[in-house]
Amino acid sequence: RRQMKKRIALYDTIRRSQSSSVFYDVVVLTAADERQKAAFVAQLEAMKDTLPKCCEYMVIADPPGAKIGNGGSTMEVMHQLDVKYGTQLEELRILLVHAGGFSQRLPNVSVLGKAFGILPVGDRAVTCLEFCMIMFCEFPSRMKPGVFLCCSD
Repeated sequence: RRQMKKRIALYDTIRRSQSSSVFYDVVVLTAADERQKAAFVAQLEAMKDTLPKCCEYMVIADPPGAKIGNGGSTMEVMHQLDVKYGTQLEELRILLVHAGGFSQRLPNVSVLGKAFGILPVGDRAVTCLEFCMIMFCEFPSRMKPGVFLCCSD
């Protein structure tokens, strides 16, 4: 409980900061397809006042066709990041959150996906995405540039 309060306090400090020196440079969400990507982008836009402002947010959809799973999504994300950042990619700390999928076993989050499902944390409600950022907010200050991979659920 004490550790969680500490993480929430750190996350709140990060949320108010304009500098990414202690947080991820880029937070990437994966999406199952372009429609889900559009929904995720809209949700991130609606949450812009509550999310940390010190990093860039990206949503990357799986390519059309057969399902590629988390491994394939990771490969697609790394390709898209390489295209966007080139050699600068080697200097970035990236939080990659696998969020693609249709949450068929959780109908209450099937529209927006598990990443935007609500959880009670402390005295507030946060999305699963925010929960991931709270849980892993201490990592960037200790990690070398690279990718930290997790799932939204």
